[in-house]
Amino acid sequence: MLPLIFGIVPFLLSHQALAQPYTPICKVVLDGRIPLSATPATFDAVSPANPFNPTYARSTNLKWSQILRFPTVTPSVFDWQSKPIEVTINDKSIYNNQKGIRRAGLVFSANSGTDDITNAGVKTFHWSVKQPPVGARPLNLTHEYMNVFHVRQDDKGFQFQFTVGDAMKPKDPRPFTHFRIIDKNENVAFSTLISFKEWQNFAVTLDYNRNVMRIYYSTGNDELKEVVGERPNDNSGKGRFQVGIFKKPTDVSPDVNTYLNTGFQEADFEESQIYGGIYVEDSAGNCITK
Repeated sequence: MLPLIFGIVPFLLSHQALAQPYTPICKVVLDGRIPLSATPATFDAVSPANPFNPTYARSTNLKWSQILRFPTVTPSVFDWQSKPIEVTINDKSIYNNQKGIRRAGLVFSANSGTDDITNAGVKTFHWSVKQPPVGARPLNLTHEYMNVFHVRQDDKGFQFQFTVGDAMKPKDPRPFTHFRIIDKNENVAFSTLISFKEWQNFAVTLDYNRNVMRIYYSTGNDELKEVVGERPNDNSGKGRFQVGIFKKPTDVSPDVNTYLNTGFQEADFEESQIYGGIYVEDSAGNCITK
């Protein structure tokens, strides 16, 4: 054991000492935690090291190796033997000719939308976010961002959304500086102020058997706490889990069929969001990794 310990690279030693990360205790059904050996080019092709679809959802003019970066930050609490990843967008990040939005979203290759991996039983979706250093590619919060979501297979709604910025719809009275978790009916189920210093850890449990949801949250290395107890949520429609950046336009109707193709986006910009601890676990029997 000693040769193994002393042979670990300095990154991993600091990772263990500073972040105190640990492994999920429940069965992981989709694992998006990034191997330490991964490079940006890892995500341009199908391989055992790449859990994500190499062609979706991004601009056809940009490869993932041009979109993804590995920031020099302390890993999140769930990133044991894995590392953070930074998703970037710019004015060329136009997906599927949808000129109203700027988008780069990581989607699991195994999560087709019709499968049961994230669409049956009781599943918990985990992710952590950290903001880039001050002055380095911040999100423009005059826009609304829908950066994490589980979208129905028919693309006609979401089981949940994770948003931030100036909300397009007036239902949300909270400041644009709050992260928000939105339920199926587009009501704010939970919100918290953005931290520009530490990791923020989120988890959403969807119970497909009973059509309810629960929400968990913590900061830094703290244990996840249940912040929203069981509440009704229509989890039907199957679908896909996506993590990245989905920047909506301004000066346009909040109707999705309108804002996908029209509205204002800045020119010559670059923005990013750092992620860690991306995975989905089976929460049968109320199993939750906290």
